[in-house]
Amino acid sequence: MLISLTDIKVMFGEKTVLKDISASVTEDSRIGVVGVNGAGKTTLLNVIAGEQETEEGNLYVNSSAEIGYLK
Repeated sequence: MLISLTDIKVMFGEKTVLKDISASVTEDSRIGVVGVNGAGKTTLLNVIAGEQETEEGNLYVNSSAEIGYLK
């Protein structure tokens, strides 16, 4: 397992952007993040990259994983 998200919750002030998000990425996975504008795609990527704190939940990133993305 490279990345594991369990019950992630992110809020901006009173607004809940992500709630109860769980997912896993294995070494052979190919993933895409799709959704309407404002759905929380960038917030999710920021959480995975370690640039955004969560209110709840757990994030595990394997030490062999290299996380990066172009904003």
